[in-house]
Amino acid sequence: MHDLNLAAQYCERMLLLHRGRLVAQGPPHEVITAQHVRQAYGAEVAVKRHPVTGRPYFTLLSRLPAEAPREGMTVHVICGAGTGIELMERLVALGYRVSAGVLNVEDSDQQAAEQLAVPRAEEAPFSPISDEARQENMRLVADAQVVIVTPIPVGEGNLANLDSALAAARAGKRVVVINAPPIEERDFTNGRAASLQRDLAAAGAVIVTSADEAIERLGAGSVG
Repeated sequence: MHDLNLAAQYCERMLLLHRGRLVAQGPPHEVITAQHVRQAYGAEVAVKRHPVTGRPYFTLLSRLPAEAPREGMTVHVICGAGTGIELMERLVALGYRVSAGVLNVEDSDQQAAEQLAVPRAEEAPFSPISDEARQENMRLVADAQVVIVTPIPVGEGNLANLDSALAAARAGKRVVVINAPPIEERDFTNGRAASLQRDLAAAGAVIVTSADEAIERLGAGSVG
């Protein structure tokens, strides 16, 4: 199989091949290393340990230099579950500098951000947001001029993303929240997510109903 992350989570022993030749063999933590992946695939990766299983997983590092220039303001997208793919693609195409987070590795939004070389805060697959990931997300938020929250399904594991948006709004950061479908239809936290979104509005966040409207706010130079 070609999905090394999936194999590492379930296999007790792995053999990594490149053009028919053995690169490495043994338990996953011995096989899944940055050096071995580079040798087999020619890719630069960051290898981490899953916080629950302890097994290794990796993410691709940006194919572009971190200082790659882009025109326009910096927009941080809080997304997940496929809700940010189109928005990130459009923002990058329009020349905005884009960041994203917190995204679970192998989530469709994470994969899109990776392909777009978008700086992002990441968490292990199927894991709740850790303090480390939240801090990285807040660093990206601090560097952005505008934060856009997509209509993500909100559970206990990613509720911290709304907390980060609220902290940004209360600190005076411009925040746009796309609320379609309404938060009540996406709230799996017994109302806590809906309450946080009301707090966001009270803190000055602008509530819109589509990505088009969010982008229009950016084009007008203001989200207010």
